[in-house]
Amino acid sequence: MQKFELKVNDRIEVLIQEKAYKSIVQDIGEDFININLPVNNGEYLTLRINDKIEINSYIKGGNCFNFYCNVIERGRENNIIYYKLCKPYSIAEIQRRDFVRVDLLSAIKYKNITGITKEKIELIPYNKALMVDLSGGGIRFKTKEKLKNDDLILIELVLNEQVNYLKSQVIRSENSLDNEYICGVKFLEISDNKREKIIKEIFRIMRRQRETL
Repeated sequence: MQKFELKVNDRIEVLIQEKAYKSIVQDIGEDFININLPVNNGEYLTLRINDKIEINSYIKGGNCFNFYCNVIERGRENNIIYYKLCKPYSIAEIQRRDFVRVDLLSAIKYKNITGITKEKIELIPYNKALMVDLSGGGIRFKTKEKLKNDDLILIELVLNEQVNYLKSQVIRSENSLDNEYICGVKFLEISDNKREKIIKEIFRIMRRQRETL
């Protein structure tokens, strides 16, 4: 893994509800970083104190780092609004192609394994859900169950007639228009080989979708 190192003026993306808000690192301390007001196509992002946010930081060579920060405070200096964030945590190096996402409606199964020991996971029944999109880093799915941020789940995902069991973590959950929930999750402890197979399937689906346009 390449060394993670943020620098002043580094460009970053704050990921909120499937949108990437661009920002720049303004200042760095031992236990904090300051970023300017994130923006996406003229829309500025409003964050609240203690919000947990997901961030991508791109580096040379095509890879990027994905990490999380909590919002400490909102400030202003010389009429420039900034957010003070805690020191980055849950840092992972991921290739940019891992974030290629494809819309894909497909039935999946999952079980909430938060706090469950390995010996008892098999005893937990699966719930049905509807996947709405897929990337090499995770999926979004629709479910009747209200899941919480940081819940751990085990997903049964069938791709190209192959069954994949993927330990995942809920990173966001929001209400849908029909009173169900749309959950975004990221894959945990996934092998490079399995991730690569998922990415190849994503590009195959994208080619097939373009051919039908």
